[in-house]
Formats: sequence, C-alpha cells, structure tokens
Amino acid sequence: FGPFDVDACCDAKGMNAQVKRFWSDCLVQQWRGLTVWCNPPYTSETTSIESILRHFITEWRADPESTSAVFLLPVFSSARWMRLIRRSGMRIVHTYPRG
Repeated sequence: FGPFDVDACCDAKGMNAQVKRFWSDCLVQQWRGLTVWCNPPYTSETTSIESILRHFITEWRADPESTSAVFLLPVFSSARWMRLIRRSGMRIVHTYPRG
C-alpha cells in the first residue's frame, strides 16, 4: 500500500510522523496525486474521522487514478463514518482483534 508520500494527521512539529512529509491539518491540504497514510485522532474538538474521510473522498474523486490513502481506524460499527466507508467503495483490508 505504500510507499507513502505524506502522513496526514500529525502534531505541528511532526513528532508522531511516520513519513518524512507530514501535515498537522489535513483538511486544508490537497491529497490529489498522493499516497497518504492517515491515523486520525479518534476524538477531537476541531476535526473528526468523518470530515477527514469526506475530504479524502472529494480529493480522490478529482483524481482517482493517482490518489490513494490508508486509514488506521477503530472499529466503531455504529459510527456514521463506518457507513460512509461502505457507501464510498472503500475497502477494509484488515482488522485487528481487541487487545
């Protein structure tokens, strides 16, 4: 699924970055033409998993041939964003058991 061009959800200094290039505010970035690693905050006052997924889908639709992302997400089966994943055509590649 890699190599990744950018880590989308890092702190401002990139201390938690998994890739050399990183963003601390992925919602204002253009994802088109990139392979993005994204481990979004599971709770946040300023952003949400759903808004990040919606932003990615918008960017992907603008350039589906060269835009991709891998998201590391919790399995919250009742979350609205889980339905968004299913409806958008994204696929769940792997799940990890609790613990």
